[in-house]
Amino acid sequence: MVAKLKILENFFDRPAVIAAIDKASLDSLRKAGGALRLTAQRSMKPTPVRRRAEREQKARLAGSPLKAQTARQAKRLSDKYQHAPPGSPPRYNIGTLRDLLFFSWDPATRSLVVGPVGFARSKVPEVLEQGGPIMVTVATKRVPGQPLKRVRKQVQIAARPYMSPALAKNVQKIPEFWRNSVSKG
Repeated sequence: MVAKLKILENFFDRPAVIAAIDKASLDSLRKAGGALRLTAQRSMKPTPVRRRAEREQKARLAGSPLKAQTARQAKRLSDKYQHAPPGSPPRYNIGTLRDLLFFSWDPATRSLVVGPVGFARSKVPEVLEQGGPIMVTVATKRVPGQPLKRVRKQVQIAARPYMSPALAKNVQKIPEFWRNSVSKG
């Protein structure tokens, strides 16, 4: 009985076995993090730009040759960029959010962290993922002879998740990254 316990202790305490498991876990997590990041990046599409002719044509189709029938239609027609509908991943103009998605191993918690980096004072990535209020700067109407005034106001943003759908899409693949990861060496 004593010999059996000693063999098991020696087997699991061997530094080579522990090092192999740690290396295999790290390699597997890197693959999982890369797949998750790539899925999140690919879910974000470039913003289609509405041309003036398209906006005018849309106004004509709405029943008015030169102007929209309602204030809501007027706003939609004046938007130069088409925003992503709520519930779908955000669109990008220059790709800042898309390009700043990274994954990293956190040795303190022994876990993988995947998400946007480099938004020190901004809550934009969090608000896009979960939705919620955020402060924005809006220019007021221009008055001739006076400088343009900017006003900060709080707006409610609908959720446009990009990380949680990427995780849901990859959750079935994660065990495959560990398959045969620890081998005799």
